[in-house]
Amino acid sequence: MASPILAKSFEGMPRTHIVTAEYDLSRDESHKYGELLKAAGNDVTVKCYAGMPHAFGHYNHPERGLKQSHQYIQDTGDIIREAHGLGA
Repeated sequence: MASPILAKSFEGMPRTHIVTAEYDLSRDESHKYGELLKAAGNDVTVKCYAGMPHAFGHYNHPERGLKQSHQYIQDTGDIIREAHGLGA
């Protein structure tokens, strides 16, 4: 009943980056949201991390963590730095 894809309009939204995991229950809905935002003319990027479950970003132990978790942290940092004009 409460989902962003149910909005009446997707125009004028801020730049958006959507992160999903291949085995995430909300993956398909999140990708649909990205499509709706793009269709309304918004700047949207979507990244799905293959082979990962929901919450994979928390499995970031330096030695025993998931490689994709470390990549997610790097990717997200790059996007945040770029958004603030700090370069990647």
